[in-house]
Amino acid sequence: MISKNKIIIILSILLITSVSYTTVDIIEKTHIKDPSNSINSLIINMSGISSPDYAERVHRTICTKAQKYNIDTLWALSMAFQESNFDSSAIGRNKDYGLFQVTEAAIREYERYYKQFVDRKNIRNIEVNTEIALGYFALKLKESATYREAIAKYNAGIYYNTAGQEHYNRVKIKKITIQESLNGSKN
Repeated sequence: MISKNKIIIILSILLITSVSYTTVDIIEKTHIKDPSNSINSLIINMSGISSPDYAERVHRTICTKAQKYNIDTLWALSMAFQESNFDSSAIGRNKDYGLFQVTEAAIREYERYYKQFVDRKNIRNIEVNTEIALGYFALKLKESATYREAIAKYNAGIYYNTAGQEHYNRVKIKKITIQESLNGSKN
């Protein structure tokens, strides 16, 4: 497991240099043969759900939807990690639901933009939750200059300048943790 000091140092470097690696970059740089095993282990450990099938489903769904919306896979995984620790049954204190803690406001914006009705009964379904979250996040990316700004808007809406920036930093730490997990799976 990565130490807090190492996270702070790496986070500082990444924030200063604004470095962002895609999953492919990390795999190429670290010569990982099977990165999904590391990610799946992380999902099992963080969610507390000890099912390899669950972990694979979460991982596969996030990767597929991230590609659909042209979102960096590590950022998408990091958001689910931050929002729910990869727990699809999570319910937040503000009625946020599922892996990505989707809100009613995000659902309405998703429905309005993509012209698709969302059945609220299925909001904690892994595929439905990920579709809405990453579709909504793609909209935030379109209206933002950076991932930092888009993540802040995803989390805090119109209040993104304050609370959202703190959330971005937490997501960035989760991204570093995932990268460390991938680095630990080298041969």
